[in-house]
Amino acid sequence: MLKLFYILSLLFFAAYLVRKSLYFLHMMQQNSYRPRRYLRWYFPRQSLRFSWWEWLPLLPLFAVAAGGESVFARGFLAASYLTLCLLYRRPRQKKPLVWTARAKRLCTAALFLLGSMITWLLLSPPHLFIGVGVLLILTYLPLIPVLLGVLFIYPLESAINRRYFRQAQTKLAALSRLTTIGITGSFGKTSVKMILGEILSEKYTTLVTPSSFNTPMGLTRVIREQLRPTHEMFVAEMGAKQRGDIAELCRLTKPRLGIITALGEQHLETFGNIENIAATKFELIQSLPPKGLAILNCDDPLIAAQAKNSPCPVVRYGLSPELDYWAGEINYGAKGCSFLIHGPDQVKVSFQTKLLGRHNVYNILGAAAAAHQLGVSLEEAARAVKTLPPIEHRLQLRQGTADITIIDDAFNSNPLGAQIALEVLASFESGRKILITPGMIELGAKEDQLNREFSQSAALVCDYIILVGKKRIEPLKKGLEDANFPPERWTTVPSLTEAQKQLGLWAEAGDVVLFENDLPDTYSE
Repeated sequence: MLKLFYILSLLFFAAYLVRKSLYFLHMMQQNSYRPRRYLRWYFPRQSLRFSWWEWLPLLPLFAVAAGGESVFARGFLAASYLTLCLLYRRPRQKKPLVWTARAKRLCTAALFLLGSMITWLLLSPPHLFIGVGVLLILTYLPLIPVLLGVLFIYPLESAINRRYFRQAQTKLAALSRLTTIGITGSFGKTSVKMILGEILSEKYTTLVTPSSFNTPMGLTRVIREQLRPTHEMFVAEMGAKQRGDIAELCRLTKPRLGIITALGEQHLETFGNIENIAATKFELIQSLPPKGLAILNCDDPLIAAQAKNSPCPVVRYGLSPELDYWAGEINYGAKGCSFLIHGPDQVKVSFQTKLLGRHNVYNILGAAAAAHQLGVSLEEAARAVKTLPPIEHRLQLRQGTADITIIDDAFNSNPLGAQIALEVLASFESGRKILITPGMIELGAKEDQLNREFSQSAALVCDYIILVGKKRIEPLKKGLEDANFPPERWTTVPSLTEAQKQLGLWAEAGDVVLFENDLPDTYSE
């Protein structure tokens, strides 16, 4: 009987841990399979946060300590893990686990390591006190099998990545007619990428990296699978969360032209300070050849200060008439804006766009300047921009049910972008204004302060506010209280689903609703 209960305990434990490990495999994928980043995500958010029934396996340990090995202790242990297995539910996920080849290899490795441990406990059972202790460690640190799996297959993954990386480099080197444009910045890079791709397509066969393919392996995959000898322009978005990330992307793509859109307080959690952010983004410019070209938003003082260190010629853009390309006579409206772009040799061309917000003037200006330097006239650029559809989840205007206007700004928010979104919301002259937000993330030590300031600004614009989350929204709540925002006109909900239910209770025909930021699954609190 003792042996039977012991075997059942192990089987129920294995079933429970396999189910729970799939969640941590998903989180490892969302943390780019980087163990250090994975641990930074895990401990502040998951450590010691369990449902009451997840503490049940502790009780057999006390029973063993008090009375030694017994049928009761082993039976209770088996019943505890059966309860865990039956009651465990994976957190609801916005972005599902993608079963890539790498995810499958990691899953196989984690299951192999878990299976090896279970086999050891079955074939060479230690004292029950030790056995229960091992199970408890894995129960309360369920990230261990996935973390060990990453380390176990690291040599294989490194070899595969290096091979794919070299293949992509070789393919690029063989395309002598291809011009590569790198784009980076704390924000705006995805929009500039999409706009530039549309403008360049007026004259050239152009490939633009899709979605958020802005990592070394993301770009490697695009180059290997999508780049063709017929392509003349390759527009590559370059993301970074730590020093050296941009330099690695440049070693792969060898850009001839680089664009820096803006510098700001984003990803401070990993960068530490704004100086590290600036240095990392300027890795793109430092990687350009002497005959290359840097396209810089010099309305940003940090970018303007660094421009003099460029190893190649610099083209400056912004709203100041002293710059090489500048925008003037800007008129905003709920449905977009119009403005003039002034270029070299006193050229000026009128632009109209459906894109909302002041930041999109900068995005279009930067893209038009780069395209103009590559041989596309400003008139051709204006024609492409006029038909640009709104960029998904970036101040995207759409019509909701019951004649409600939705401003979808769900893509990862930053302080400047959040303020611009409030400006756009304020530009609507009719209807009540409703904000739904979980706040901003990855802002390091300044995160609480910046979220508090954001909600204070929102209180000046909005009629109703819905805060989404749990502990993370405390600074937002404090900002609303500081602004004396009426308590009956704001509320907190645990999830976006509940926020939409609350919106249904508050919203009326003609209202305007801003969805500002939509946190990924790794920031679900």
